[in-house]
Formats: sequence, C-alpha cells, structure tokens
Amino acid sequence: MFYILAIVLLILFLSAAIKVLREYQRGLLFRSGRIIGVIGPGLVIVIPIIDKLVKVNLSKRIPEWRELSKEELQKRIEQVVMSESESKITKVQRLREQPRDTMKYRPPVEQVIPRIKLWNPNPIAGWSLLFTPLFGSTLTFMNWRALGKDEEAKKALVWILISALVLVAFLFILDAAAHNLAPAPLGIVAFILVWYSSLNRPQAKYFKTELNNQYIKKKWGKPLGLALGGLVGYFICIVIAIVGFYNTQAGFWSYWGDYDRAIANFTKAIEVNPRDEDAYIFRGDAWFNKGDYECAIADYSKAIEINPRFALAYCWRGEAWGHKGDYDRAIADFNKALEIDPRYANAYNNLAWLLATCPDARYRNGAKAVELAQKAVELDRSACWLDTLAAAYAEAGKFEDAITTQEKAIALHEKEGVTKNHIDKFIERLNYYKAHKPWREK
Repeated sequence: MFYILAIVLLILFLSAAIKVLREYQRGLLFRSGRIIGVIGPGLVIVIPIIDKLVKVNLSKRIPEWRELSKEELQKRIEQVVMSESESKITKVQRLREQPRDTMKYRPPVEQVIPRIKLWNPNPIAGWSLLFTPLFGSTLTFMNWRALGKDEEAKKALVWILISALVLVAFLFILDAAAHNLAPAPLGIVAFILVWYSSLNRPQAKYFKTELNNQYIKKKWGKPLGLALGGLVGYFICIVIAIVGFYNTQAGFWSYWGDYDRAIANFTKAIEVNPRDEDAYIFRGDAWFNKGDYECAIADYSKAIEINPRFALAYCWRGEAWGHKGDYDRAIADFNKALEIDPRYANAYNNLAWLLATCPDARYRNGAKAVELAQKAVELDRSACWLDTLAAAYAEAGKFEDAITTQEKAIALHEKEGVTKNHIDKFIERLNYYKAHKPWREK
C-alpha cells in the first residue's frame, strides 16, 4: 500500500516539476525570488513552490530573436520580464500614494486600478476551511510574490511547507489515522486560527489599507479545480494509509501466530476498503492457518471475485480444497492459477505435491508429479520445491533420486535457517524414502 502512496505523491510532484517550452518560447527561472537564468526550449525541470518559471513568447516579445546570440537573447528576455514586473510594482506604488481621505476627490476606479491580478484574501480564508491551509498559503504566497513583497512571500512559503508536512505526517501517523480520519477537533481549530491570524489576516488588512481593495480579482475556477482534485487524491491516500496500517499490523500478528488478532485487523481493513483483494486473501490465509478451511475458501473466493486474474488466490484456495479432501476442485484451482501465470512456481509445486502424496490413489500420478515439480525447481530452486520433487520421485518409484533430492532439500533448508520442527519433517520423509516407501499426506 505504501508503494501506491509513494507513486501517487511522485506523480503529483512530477506533474508540477516538469514543464515544456516550445521552440519559440524561453523561460526565465526565478528561485526564491532570485534570477537563476534563461532555460529552454524543450523539457525543463523546476522545483515546485520554490521556483517560478516565467514563459516568454519570443515571436511576440522579441521578433528578432533568431538573429541574437545566446547571451544577447538572455539579456533581452531578462529585460522584458523585469520591465513588466517593475511596471506592475509601480502601479501598485501609485495606488498606495492615493489620498486616503474619502472627502477628497479620487479618480474613477478604472483609472487607478493596477494591471495586476490577485486573489481576494477573504474568500481564500473561507476556501481554506475546506481545502486546508495549504491551499490558502499557496494563494497567499502567489499574491505576495505578484506584489513584489519578498519578506511576506517567504513567510507564506514557510506556511506552505508547514501545511504540507502536517498533511503528509497525518498519513503516516497510522495508529491515530486508523481509528479516526482527522486529528482532534481542537487541534484543527487551533492550527487554522494560528494560520489565519499570522498569514491570511495580515494580507487582507494590507489589501484594504494599502490597495484600498482596488485590483483585478483573479478567477477561482482553476485553483478550486486543482484543489478539489488534490483533496480527492488526499482522501484516497488516507484510505490507502489506513488500509496499509491494518494490513501491516495484521501481517505482524500472522507472523507471530496470533491469527485471531490478524483476522480482526484484516477485517477492519476490509471495512475501510471492501475491494481490497489483498486483505481478503491474507485474512483467508489466517483462517487457513487456524484450520478453518471454509472461511479461508470464502475469503479466497471473494478475492477472486474482485480480481478474476488473481493467480495467488486460486493457488491458495486449491490448498484449502485439498485439506478439505475436495481434490477435484483443488486440481482445478491449481490449473487455473497456471493458466493465468504459466511461470507460477508455487502452483506447479502444489499440484505436484497433491499428485505425489494424495491419500486417494485415484488422484496420484507419479510421472506427472515429477514433471510439475521439476518445472517448479527450474523456476525457483527452493528447499520446499526440492522436497516436493523428492516426494514425486518416490511416488514414481525412483527412490534413489528421491533420497538424493531430499538430502539436497535438507542441506538447503539448514542454510535458510528454518525451525528444527520443519527440518524434522524433511528428515522423516527422507527415512520413508530410504525404506522405499512413498510419502502420503495425512
């Protein structure tokens, strides 16, 4: 689950970091308000939030651009961008100098309004209640930067980073998130109030006292659309994080043999995401280890219903059918798993084991078991697969091969550091083969 979360965050970061400049375009790159240089054309990388890329259409702004050297073109681009920025700042300064005595004459608004577009800070505060202070901090930062207020912009940038860290940290505080989708209400209120008083309110006051609320108001369609998409993505990440927490905790309990706790945690993960095929199959595995094959089969079947191409679910369900004595269904599930994934070593191994050790003679087939077990070993040379191959040799009457293969399996198992109980099972089967007896599953 965490891999999915990482991929989602990576995609969001790359979409903001990768820019494309056409042949007739160049970009003047600012980093923390300072000019880095002219970049482009082609694919360029910027640092989201910290960098600002100002695109310049050379065909319109610098018609003779093809005749200029690289150094001359860079200087002309800087001049174009800086002259436009200075023009905007000058207009703002003129507006500040307008007399504030309302009894004196003022020219019409359209004569003093600067040609600079800003977002109204009052709606920013309201929308931030829905889209979090990260949304408001970003727009506030862009307003200050457009006004040329570097110190205030830096303060807003700090709030962007704080808000982003809070949101990311919330995803990874799994113990709290797993029981409650939001922090304590008092904590939320306190965070928003501190943000409002230290960042949003000062800008609203500045707009009122210094700009007289006279500026071109930017439209809200694009930022609200992006914020809505981000909010949906964030809630998806929350679900992924919660399900990941329960699955991780359940996996821990399964590893230590506490299958009841494992089942309880997998059940909670399923409640959060009823389409989580992994939660179903691993809860089924916990049921299987408890010996409740009916419940295990039910969970494996649900995983298959969600994902009909889930080879692992067919393979594990085949094992459960085998333990219930329904060998026809077991063989059918193993074959289905191999149909989906012809290189699935576990399915080859499990089918070979059934054909070699089945207590019902009607299902045993030594030659076929050897063929399948050899394929499993060829794909993945593990001690368990060698153990199955030895059992297949014994069923086929090749006891010398069975003894040699089982000894290899025991040696490999000892290297893997498995429990003594597990190795004892291997040794017990080896003694059967030395007595020219095939192994029968009980």
